[in-house]
Amino acid sequence: GEGKNRNYNELCFIRWLAMASVGGGWMSDYDLFPIGTGTGTPEHQSPVLPDGGAFTVYSIVPGSQGAGIPCLTSGSAEEWERMAFTILENGVVKAKDEPHWTDMFALMDLRFANVYKYRDDVVDGEFVLLGKQWTSEQCPITQGKRGVHFSHAAMTNGDFTHMGVTEMNANNRAHVVNTWLDEWNGICPISLS
Repeated sequence: GEGKNRNYNELCFIRWLAMASVGGGWMSDYDLFPIGTGTGTPEHQSPVLPDGGAFTVYSIVPGSQGAGIPCLTSGSAEEWERMAFTILENGVVKAKDEPHWTDMFALMDLRFANVYKYRDDVVDGEFVLLGKQWTSEQCPITQGKRGVHFSHAAMTNGDFTHMGVTEMNANNRAHVVNTWLDEWNGICPISLS
């Protein structure tokens, strides 16, 4: 389809094939930041892919029964290739009726087809940008999580006014994320992550 940010969205589809071509592994969005060891536990990530290399999505829409957000994913090369063609086929079908269809929409649409495993291991940045300095009372929000996704939507819906930022733009996004990560690292012990 045409839609908004067409070039960006085409590249989002292509990244799936890129992951297959490099032999599979982990892929994260640029705005996903690991917390603690990045595993959701005090242990470091094993070099062996989780779920035996089956394609796994680590971020889901809350209350969606597994609608995946492809901000943190893993899989073998074969799984990446399978998923690349699966989401592309979904996009071709949806493009007939939807002017704006993305790899994320395709992944969400495929949730009931059981074509991927999912876990709720990522916190949406909106739920950590609370408009006040991070304290130990908020550490349970990130307990057991691999990372925080400071997506465009999270930056729009989160409250970061306590950081001296009143309006989000490309110049202050890094400041907000770095300030929050510094607060989190100074307060939440690794055993809670």
